[in-house]
Amino acid sequence: MKTIKISQTLKNIDKYNQLKWARIVSLLARRSTQKFPSRQDLALRVRQVELRFPIPQNPQAVSNNPGLTIPHHPEHIDPQHWHELVVGSAIAPLIAHLNFSSLHFSYVGGEHEAWERPMISDKLSRTNTGSLSIRLLELYSHLDAGGWWCNSGVDPRTFANLSPGEQPQIKEWGCYKPNRPRPKTVKKDGFTVAVEGKFIKYEHPPSVDLSIFLLDVPGVIAQNIYSKAGVNPTDSDRLSGFWYCVWKHNIPITITEGAKKAASLLSHGHAAIGLPGISSGYRSPKNEWGKKIGDSYLADELAVFATKSREIKICFDHETKPETKLNIQRDIWKTGSLLQEFGAVVKVITLPGPDKGGFYSGTGRRKF
Repeated sequence: MKTIKISQTLKNIDKYNQLKWARIVSLLARRSTQKFPSRQDLALRVRQVELRFPIPQNPQAVSNNPGLTIPHHPEHIDPQHWHELVVGSAIAPLIAHLNFSSLHFSYVGGEHEAWERPMISDKLSRTNTGSLSIRLLELYSHLDAGGWWCNSGVDPRTFANLSPGEQPQIKEWGCYKPNRPRPKTVKKDGFTVAVEGKFIKYEHPPSVDLSIFLLDVPGVIAQNIYSKAGVNPTDSDRLSGFWYCVWKHNIPITITEGAKKAASLLSHGHAAIGLPGISSGYRSPKNEWGKKIGDSYLADELAVFATKSREIKICFDHETKPETKLNIQRDIWKTGSLLQEFGAVVKVITLPGPDKGGFYSGTGRRKF
């Protein structure tokens, strides 16, 4: 595996890219008061705006236009979440619009929307009436305080059996970032105790196998990635979606941790797959006592992209804690080694710090 180090001197946030998307979405918002009924319709409208209002290719021309600002948040994303995603994480507004949503109490359903998203497993403990058990209701009571949800996208395991132009299956799985996260707990002397100052920032559906994030990508960003890779998918391929084209045409991918980082990298023109955790790219079989009983193997969904000669970059956060650094290095080595067994060309991106994920806000984009 080849290691690429990003220079600390590259701290130039790509404001041009953000302003470009700000212009597209703000123009769309002024011309339509309706929600987009489909991904195809959204892509069509974006294309129409780009053709009618061409975006200057010269970044200097854009920076000299004071009228370009981050667009107003859409109806389905709260202002603080929109700011976190678009400003704080450098996610293109259209990608944020397509993949994220703020969840609230539903007066129609009589409960918070957050309970519908993570609680999808048939294995969850329930009462005779079908309601969740008291223990689960108490454990996840913080969901009622609201937060944002991100869908995980399509299931790549369906790609190989698609008919021409057919769209892949959409997964129910995703992640929820609560506004008020619950404390992280550990077992100590037979009791469950909270770890002071530690919280579980992201919730994934309990009692469900972990998945990967293959986020929805608008056509203009998809075309940018195709062009960089030197491929031109057919109309039929494009109907099957961006990730189908990435798979079929062996387009280089980047593996990172989390939905937001994947969304940010996609916004900057990289086909990025998000893992829910640094060790989620592979599975290690264990017995009922938690002891490893077999060889580790690639997670099924990630294995779909482990094809011969495909360039795969692994890019995790910068870390300073010795124990955490060792864990990251271990998981990079394990994931990378398994990818190489399939013939992939693996490279490792090391971020300069001092911020854990400083790169994802735009620093070092050209080197990457």
